[in-house]
Amino acid sequence: MGRDGRGWPGRPQGRSPGPRIVRHVHIDAIFRGIGSFCVRFRWLVLAVWVAGAIAAAVLLPALSSVTQSNNSKFLPASAPSEHAATLAAPFGTANLVPIPVVAARTGSQMTPSDVAALTGLRGDLGKVATVSKVLDLGRSPDGHAWQLVVLARQAGGSQSATTDLVDSLRSTISHAGLPAGLQAHLAGAIAVQVDQQKASGNTGNQVESYSALFIIVLLVLIFRSLTLALVTIAPAVFSVIISGPLVAEAAQHGLQVSPLAQYLMIVLVLGAGTDYGLFLVFRVREELRGTQHGQESYATSGFGGMLRALGRDFIHPRQPAREAITRSVVRVGETITFSAATVIAAVLTLLIASFPFYSNLAIPFAIALGVTLLAGLTLLPALLSLRLSLLAQKRTVFQRIFGKPKLLPWSIQGTGKPGTWGRIATRIVRHPVPTLVTGLVLFGGLAFAVLGYTASGFGGSTTPPAHSDSAAGQALLTSHFPQSSANPTSLIFRFANPVWENPAALASGTQKLMASGLFTTVAGPLNPAGAPIPPATFAALHAKLGRSTRPTAPPATTSARTGERCSTRSG
Repeated sequence: MGRDGRGWPGRPQGRSPGPRIVRHVHIDAIFRGIGSFCVRFRWLVLAVWVAGAIAAAVLLPALSSVTQSNNSKFLPASAPSEHAATLAAPFGTANLVPIPVVAARTGSQMTPSDVAALTGLRGDLGKVATVSKVLDLGRSPDGHAWQLVVLARQAGGSQSATTDLVDSLRSTISHAGLPAGLQAHLAGAIAVQVDQQKASGNTGNQVESYSALFIIVLLVLIFRSLTLALVTIAPAVFSVIISGPLVAEAAQHGLQVSPLAQYLMIVLVLGAGTDYGLFLVFRVREELRGTQHGQESYATSGFGGMLRALGRDFIHPRQPAREAITRSVVRVGETITFSAATVIAAVLTLLIASFPFYSNLAIPFAIALGVTLLAGLTLLPALLSLRLSLLAQKRTVFQRIFGKPKLLPWSIQGTGKPGTWGRIATRIVRHPVPTLVTGLVLFGGLAFAVLGYTASGFGGSTTPPAHSDSAAGQALLTSHFPQSSANPTSLIFRFANPVWENPAALASGTQKLMASGLFTTVAGPLNPAGAPIPPATFAALHAKLGRSTRPTAPPATTSARTGERCSTRSG
């Protein structure tokens, strides 16, 4: 018995470790085949990835077009609000979404021509697809504005269908020919969500751009080479471009995607892709040092010889570069694969989460990481091979023109000797206790600070993007219809007997809601437009108007229901 190459006892002398075998499949042979293929057919590999990115961008929907800004879409069926929606079915608005339309004239009262134009606009809005009806809520108390409410069918909850609806309503308003000085805008949660969804696409592009720029700067500092930094991050960028539309296509088949998933995917893919790239790039640098890559001859005989050398480097890499990249894929391909597989398995555990907002993050993350792994094993070796060939072409030209392959005596390959981090690692290994104590104090303090964290609500943001149409509509709604501008909460009450037989219960419930201090205003059957109706008048109106159109008592299988619409306090 002797010691192996790493100094471990127990291995017979003269025998080197054989290839790793799993069920008679040589793992090294698999990665050697991948590396050899990607280096040999590097132009084909690059063309496939470019074509895939173009096809994904052109043929598949954009991820930002399918994100759900309405967090209620992620609520489980057992949520109280979903139960309340079931109770509200007899009101006939369960599948209708309200979209306020606010028209106003700044600094003056509404004119008869304005009212006539809005009457025509109401008819035009009613002709828009999926619109059920348009309610006229009338003039504002100051006389400067008018409010319509469009009730539209939800079209299965599709975000793209909602976007099409809002775009159609805005197009109808813009072509209505309203009098000069009269402006009309959409307001409410639906219009705000559509504008937020459109803004999220721009935000996603900004997140991707700034993240990529930050990573490139770090890679330049690490590699001291801009081209190598760009090559390292390129597979991650391709992964972002391709994985987004793939997830969007899955969303077309029922997967709910939140804007948070979109942003996290960008950061996750860029981070993981760069991490996998660092594994391979550093290994290639080590292999190039072992093959004496920098000692190659770039001398050519005449101008024709230089052109032939450039052509050979264009078609295929030189032998040292090909061997270095292939061996690197063999050495680190398994590490990259199982690292990605571990992360994919971890994110897939989100599927068991009871809250759909979290369980729906699993599939997008798994798709993105799978694409990133594929790019790291195929596209990156091909790009590294192309870069080394371009570098060889440049040195061939310099050798011919300047008489030397490099103008500056600067190599990014390094010496292979331990540097600063090597010395730090050596000290940590020799003195592990101080490092352990420091880590416990630092991370323990951060963990203790989390105890003071308070989770916020899940209602989603109701603030429209700046300078959007919904922002203008919300401003008009707040200014002229303050009761409608607050965040409304619909409360569904169920009574044993018809409410018109005992309307005093409605008045008592409204008073108790106002006395709770949780709401700024309460609108219900006794004050639907803000003006109170006495309980006796409510009963008399039902006796005169309600008997001819509806029964005096609810069906035997149901109980009478009524709804209160409350505006919650903000902050």
